[in-house]
Amino acid sequence: MGELISGIILGAGASRRMGVPKQTIELAGKTMLERVLDVFEASSLDEVVLVVSPALERKVRMRPRTRVAINTRAGEGISTSVRVGIDALDPRSNAVLIGLADKPLLRKSTIESLLSARRRTRADIVIPVFQRKRGNPILFRRRLFRDLRRLKGDAGAKVLIESRRYSVAEVTVNDSGILLDIDTPGDLRMARKILRARSALRKRKARK
Repeated sequence: MGELISGIILGAGASRRMGVPKQTIELAGKTMLERVLDVFEASSLDEVVLVVSPALERKVRMRPRTRVAINTRAGEGISTSVRVGIDALDPRSNAVLIGLADKPLLRKSTIESLLSARRRTRADIVIPVFQRKRGNPILFRRRLFRDLRRLKGDAGAKVLIESRRYSVAEVTVNDSGILLDIDTPGDLRMARKILRARSALRKRKARK
Protein backbone atom coordinates (compact mmCIF):
# COMPACT_ATOMS: atom_id res chain seq x y z
CA MET A 1 0.00 0.00 0.00
CA GLY A 2 1.36 3.41 -0.95
CA GLU A 3 1.58 6.42 1.28
CA LEU A 4 -1.51 8.52 1.97
CA ILE A 5 -1.24 12.19 0.98
CA SER A 6 -3.85 14.69 2.13
CA GLY A 7 -4.88 18.14 0.96
CA ILE A 8 -6.03 21.08 3.07
CA ILE A 9 -7.71 24.17 1.62
CA LEU A 10 -7.63 27.19 3.93
CA GLY A 11 -10.87 29.08 3.36
CA ALA A 12 -11.68 30.76 6.68
CA GLY A 13 -10.31 34.24 5.89
CA ALA A 14 -12.42 37.33 6.53
CA SER A 15 -11.75 38.96 3.09
CA ARG A 16 -11.30 42.40 4.65
CA ARG A 17 -9.62 43.98 1.60
CA MET A 18 -12.26 42.64 -0.77
CA GLY A 19 -15.17 43.80 1.38
CA VAL A 20 -17.24 40.65 0.71
CA PRO A 21 -16.53 36.92 1.29
CA LYS A 22 -14.22 36.34 -1.66
CA GLN A 23 -14.62 32.58 -1.42
CA THR A 24 -18.16 32.97 -2.79
CA ILE A 25 -17.34 35.45 -5.58
CA GLU A 26 -18.18 34.05 -9.00
CA LEU A 27 -15.57 33.57 -11.68
CA ALA A 28 -16.83 32.34 -15.07
CA GLY A 29 -19.80 30.46 -13.65
CA LYS A 30 -18.20 29.07 -10.50
CA THR A 31 -17.23 30.55 -7.16
CA MET A 32 -13.55 30.93 -6.35
CA LEU A 33 -13.87 28.25 -3.70
CA GLU A 34 -15.55 25.84 -6.11
CA ARG A 35 -12.70 26.29 -8.57
CA VAL A 36 -10.07 25.45 -5.97
CA LEU A 37 -12.10 22.48 -4.74
CA ASP A 38 -12.52 21.19 -8.30
CA VAL A 39 -8.75 21.14 -8.80
CA PHE A 40 -7.96 19.49 -5.47
CA GLU A 41 -10.67 16.88 -5.93
CA ALA A 42 -9.60 16.09 -9.50
CA SER A 43 -6.02 15.45 -8.38
CA SER A 44 -4.59 12.22 -7.02
CA LEU A 45 -4.71 13.46 -3.42
CA ASP A 46 -6.19 10.78 -1.16
CA GLU A 47 -8.38 13.17 0.83
CA VAL A 48 -9.36 16.84 0.84
CA VAL A 49 -10.17 18.88 3.96
CA LEU A 50 -11.71 22.35 3.62
CA VAL A 51 -11.33 24.71 6.58
CA VAL A 52 -13.95 27.47 6.80
CA SER A 53 -15.33 29.86 9.39
CA PRO A 54 -18.77 29.28 10.97
CA ALA A 55 -20.14 32.15 8.87
CA LEU A 56 -19.14 30.42 5.65
CA GLU A 57 -20.16 26.90 6.65
CA ARG A 58 -23.78 27.28 5.55
CA LYS A 59 -22.69 28.57 2.13
CA VAL A 60 -20.52 25.55 1.32
CA ARG A 61 -22.20 22.86 -0.74
CA MET A 62 -21.57 19.28 0.29
CA ARG A 63 -19.09 17.51 -2.00
CA PRO A 64 -18.30 13.79 -2.16
CA ARG A 65 -14.52 14.08 -1.88
CA THR A 66 -14.24 16.93 0.63
CA ARG A 67 -14.68 17.02 4.39
CA VAL A 68 -15.41 20.39 6.01
CA ALA A 69 -13.68 21.46 9.23
CA ILE A 70 -14.87 24.55 11.09
CA ASN A 71 -12.45 27.11 12.52
CA THR A 72 -14.18 29.03 15.31
CA ARG A 73 -11.01 31.09 15.92
CA ALA A 74 -10.36 32.26 12.37
CA GLY A 75 -10.01 35.87 13.53
CA GLU A 76 -6.80 34.96 15.34
CA GLY A 77 -4.92 34.32 12.09
CA ILE A 78 -4.29 31.76 9.39
CA SER A 79 -2.27 29.59 11.78
CA THR A 80 -5.51 28.58 13.52
CA SER A 81 -6.88 27.27 10.22
CA VAL A 82 -3.69 25.27 9.64
CA ARG A 83 -4.13 23.71 13.09
CA VAL A 84 -7.79 22.84 12.48
CA GLY A 85 -6.91 21.32 9.12
CA ILE A 86 -4.06 19.19 10.49
CA ASP A 87 -6.28 17.92 13.31
CA ALA A 88 -8.95 16.88 10.79
CA LEU A 89 -6.63 14.74 8.65
CA ASP A 90 -6.72 10.99 8.40
CA PRO A 91 -4.32 9.81 11.14
CA ARG A 92 -2.52 7.66 8.56
CA SER A 93 -1.61 10.70 6.44
CA ASN A 94 2.07 10.76 5.42
CA ALA A 95 2.12 14.27 3.94
CA VAL A 96 -0.18 17.23 3.41
CA LEU A 97 -0.57 19.74 0.59
CA ILE A 98 -1.80 23.05 2.02
CA GLY A 99 -3.53 25.43 -0.39
CA LEU A 100 -5.55 28.63 -0.25
CA ALA A 101 -9.16 29.27 -1.23
CA ASP A 102 -8.22 32.55 -2.94
CA LYS A 103 -6.07 30.96 -5.68
CA PRO A 104 -8.76 29.92 -8.17
CA LEU A 105 -6.41 29.73 -11.18
CA LEU A 106 -4.35 26.85 -9.77
CA ARG A 107 -3.89 24.00 -12.25
CA LYS A 108 -4.31 20.30 -11.46
CA SER A 109 -0.98 19.64 -13.20
CA THR A 110 0.76 21.69 -10.52
CA ILE A 111 -0.58 19.48 -7.75
CA GLU A 112 0.50 16.38 -9.63
CA SER A 113 3.99 17.85 -10.14
CA LEU A 114 4.30 18.49 -6.40
CA LEU A 115 3.15 14.97 -5.54
CA SER A 116 5.61 13.52 -8.04
CA ALA A 117 8.44 15.58 -6.55
CA ARG A 118 7.46 14.38 -3.09
CA ARG A 119 7.90 10.76 -4.19
CA ARG A 120 11.11 11.52 -6.08
CA THR A 121 12.98 13.73 -3.61
CA ARG A 122 11.57 12.78 -0.19
CA ALA A 123 12.12 16.43 0.82
CA ASP A 124 10.42 17.73 3.97
CA ILE A 125 8.83 20.58 2.01
CA VAL A 126 7.96 20.86 -1.69
CA ILE A 127 7.19 24.31 -3.17
CA PRO A 128 6.01 25.26 -6.68
CA VAL A 129 7.92 27.97 -8.57
CA PHE A 130 6.76 30.08 -11.52
CA GLN A 131 9.14 32.52 -13.17
CA ARG A 132 11.56 32.10 -10.26
CA LYS A 133 8.90 33.01 -7.68
CA ARG A 134 7.67 30.62 -5.03
CA GLY A 135 3.92 30.14 -4.74
CA ASN A 136 1.22 28.00 -3.22
CA PRO A 137 0.12 25.23 -2.50
CA ILE A 138 2.98 23.76 -0.48
CA LEU A 139 3.53 20.14 0.51
CA PHE A 140 4.80 19.14 3.99
CA ARG A 141 5.94 15.74 5.28
CA ARG A 142 4.26 14.19 8.30
CA ARG A 143 7.29 14.90 10.49
CA LEU A 144 6.37 18.61 10.25
CA PHE A 145 2.72 18.24 11.31
CA ARG A 146 3.58 19.05 14.92
CA ASP A 147 5.50 22.17 13.84
CA LEU A 148 2.59 23.25 11.64
CA ARG A 149 0.25 22.97 14.64
CA ARG A 150 2.55 25.23 16.64
CA LEU A 151 2.39 28.15 14.21
CA LYS A 152 1.05 31.39 15.69
CA GLY A 153 -0.90 34.37 14.38
CA ASP A 154 -1.10 35.27 10.71
CA ALA A 155 2.45 34.42 9.63
CA GLY A 156 1.57 31.11 8.02
CA ALA A 157 4.35 28.60 7.41
CA LYS A 158 7.06 31.03 6.24
CA VAL A 159 9.02 30.72 9.48
CA LEU A 160 8.88 26.93 9.30
CA ILE A 161 10.00 26.92 5.66
CA GLU A 162 12.96 29.16 6.48
CA SER A 163 14.02 26.92 9.36
CA ARG A 164 13.95 23.89 7.02
CA ARG A 165 15.42 25.62 3.97
CA TYR A 166 18.01 22.84 3.47
CA SER A 167 15.21 20.29 3.10
CA VAL A 168 13.08 22.19 0.58
CA ALA A 169 12.53 20.99 -2.98
CA GLU A 170 11.45 23.56 -5.57
CA VAL A 171 9.37 22.43 -8.55
CA THR A 172 9.17 24.69 -11.61
CA VAL A 173 5.62 24.75 -12.99
CA ASN A 174 3.92 26.47 -15.92
CA ASP A 175 1.19 27.92 -13.72
CA SER A 176 0.84 31.62 -12.90
CA GLY A 177 -2.08 30.60 -10.66
CA ILE A 178 0.32 29.68 -7.86
CA LEU A 179 1.16 33.38 -7.47
CA LEU A 180 -2.16 35.19 -7.91
CA ASP A 181 -4.03 35.75 -4.64
CA ILE A 182 -7.46 37.34 -5.09
CA ASP A 183 -7.36 40.03 -2.40
CA THR A 184 -8.68 43.12 -4.21
CA PRO A 185 -11.11 44.00 -7.03
CA GLY A 186 -8.05 44.55 -9.24
CA ASP A 187 -6.89 40.98 -8.57
CA LEU A 188 -10.37 39.77 -9.49
CA ARG A 189 -10.27 41.61 -12.82
CA MET A 190 -6.88 40.07 -13.57
CA ALA A 191 -8.19 36.57 -12.77
CA ARG A 192 -11.16 37.03 -15.09
CA LYS A 193 -8.85 38.22 -17.85
CA ILE A 194 -6.63 35.15 -17.46
CA LEU A 195 -9.63 32.81 -17.47
CA ARG A 196 -10.91 34.38 -20.69
CA ALA A 197 -7.49 33.88 -22.26
CA ARG A 198 -7.37 30.24 -21.16
CA SER A 199 -10.86 29.65 -22.56
CA ALA A 200 -9.92 31.20 -25.90
CA LEU A 201 -6.77 29.04 -26.07
CA ARG A 202 -8.77 25.86 -25.42
CA LYS A 203 -11.21 26.78 -28.19
CA ARG A 204 -8.39 27.39 -30.66
CA LYS A 205 -6.84 24.02 -29.82
CA ALA A 206 -10.20 22.27 -30.19
CA ARG A 207 -10.63 23.67 -33.70
CA LYS A 208 -7.26 22.32 -34.88
